[in-house]
Amino acid sequence: KEFFSVQEVAKLLDISHSGVLYHIRSRKLKAQQVGKIYIISKEDFGDFLIKHRESKKKIKSVQTKLDL
Repeated sequence: KEFFSVQEVAKLLDISHSGVLYHIRSRKLKAQQVGKIYIISKEDFGDFLIKHRESKKKIKSVQTKLDL
């Protein structure tokens, strides 16, 4: 899978939909707007995880799910 929706990223990070939108709007998480929705590339999501670590354990769990 090349792209993730805001909902998918929210679920992977265990944060709210609006939390993901906050990161997109503050330019911490790169995303492309397609119509009224945002899509996040696998690479941009991986970069976000590396730059904005909350806890190593949580990131390892997400990276394992994504095979990064």
